Amino acid sequence: GLPFRDTQCGFKLFRNDAARVIFPRQQLDGFGFDVEDLLIARIHGFKVVEVPVRWDNVEGTKVSALTGARAFWDLAVVRWHQLCGRYR
Repeated sequence: GLPFRDTQCGFKLFRNDAARVIFPRQQLDGFGFDVEDLLIARIHGFKVVEVPVRWDNVEGTKVSALTGARAFWDLAVVRWHQLCGRYR
């Protein structure tokens, strides 16, 4: 697993050199892309730092069971891509 508290936080900042390595290797565009990007960064030796941010929850936004199932599937796909060497 990845040693992060919140992989799904929408606030992510990438240095230019890291973005040029990570984004071309990214395979997913759903909920799993966050975990995928962090894993690719780790595989390529980039330092990842978590910084606290203030978050205001917006009422009325929901994650459905279908979305949760898709996120779980995306994690399996990320693992498969890792095992196949697609992130190197």
